[in-house]
Amino acid sequence: MKAKLIEGKGHRPLIRFADGRTGVPINLHFLSRQDFLSHVGRQVVIRSQLSEQHYTVLLPGHKPLP
Repeated sequence: MKAKLIEGKGHRPLIRFADGRTGVPINLHFLSRQDFLSHVGRQVVIRSQLSEQHYTVLLPGHKPLP
């Protein structure tokens, strides 16, 4: 499953699915706000769903954190 990284209210990282649903990417870590902004709009790959709104995601081309 794929979604896009977006910025929600309060500068919160969110993901948006093609059908308009949003969720919270719980494992994306950015070094700075500029780093986050450079990824907004990029596609992410959903690795697993941890709860109704929380997802483990991976940016294509990035290795998961250990």
